[in-house]
Amino acid sequence: MTLAEPSRIADLTDLARDSSPAARARLATAVSEVLLDRTRPPTTREQDIAVDILRHLIADADVSIRQALARRLAREPGAPRALVVALANDEISVARPLLLDCVTLDDGDLIEIIHHRTLQHQMSIAARRQVSESVSAALVSTGNVEVMRVLVENRDARIGRRTFERLVEQSRAVRSLQAPLIARRDLEPDLAARMYVWASAALRREIVLNFDVDPELLDHALADALDEVVGGQSRERPHVTAAKRRSVSGTVQDDPGVLLRLLRAGEVAWFEAVLARKNGLRLTTARRAFYEPGGRPLAVACRAIGVDKADFAAIFLLARQARPGDKSVDRNELHDVLAYFDQLSAQGARQLVDAWRTDNASPAPQVRH
Repeated sequence: MTLAEPSRIADLTDLARDSSPAARARLATAVSEVLLDRTRPPTTREQDIAVDILRHLIADADVSIRQALARRLAREPGAPRALVVALANDEISVARPLLLDCVTLDDGDLIEIIHHRTLQHQMSIAARRQVSESVSAALVSTGNVEVMRVLVENRDARIGRRTFERLVEQSRAVRSLQAPLIARRDLEPDLAARMYVWASAALRREIVLNFDVDPELLDHALADALDEVVGGQSRERPHVTAAKRRSVSGTVQDDPGVLLRLLRAGEVAWFEAVLARKNGLRLTTARRAFYEPGGRPLAVACRAIGVDKADFAAIFLLARQARPGDKSVDRNELHDVLAYFDQLSAQGARQLVDAWRTDNASPAPQVRH
């Protein structure tokens, strides 16, 4: 024991006897200074006494005192762990600075808080500067959309492959997860390709531009998803009868009107997949036909599978709305493409489509008069 130690302990003991709010505030400050004094670190006995005083203090101290203490400890890497854990489990106004910044909290502490404290505690942990893969997994396991969104937007958070898989699957129904997921550079290309199935047109362009995704992978992702809808429902819904499955599959395969219904529902990715499936084309070829200026390749693809003129006109207009940049449609453009549709026979359209199947490397489907 140092010569100065009895004086420090006596000062703390005297303050601890005074239960007034002002004395409690002074006590918290004094004890913190003893614990965090770098010029004269506390002895083991001083530290034990100081910690014991603080543990009793935070049990009934005013919230403002606990808040001030938490802010002080959050900035100290050597803060006593028992106190940090106690304050991190306090109400969120006290716990937040520790949950965001304190390095004393380990993964076990954080996961325990995730499972047993409030949504606000979970969101603060999701936003902290250091988030490990195990903590990310625990956050995603809460199933809370806002917690997941904050986590994904935290570029410093480390997220493991299996957790990313769960987030990608969640993004199928939760659109607010799609953009931040695609913005992460640690998302693996095959998972980005999986999201292509349900992402918006703008986000699909981000996937193509920012990820090294093989076009074949995108084709397979959409084809597999389409198979799930038209032929794989029995795996997820055993009560669906074989007749019902044939009816669903037949609707996609035999009814040209399904294309227009998909576009009206805003399901551009599904439209592209069905258009490709019906024409026996690779998805990338069908997609070029869909976006090609002028609309003639789209006219060919629709004419070849029996889409009538009225439906094609609606499809063409909706397709212009789905393209990037200027979405306006010139009257002459609509007139020209409908005239082209009129003069194009179904047999001629099918011959052109046959040529596309053997010319997939062309930059855009070549339309011959």
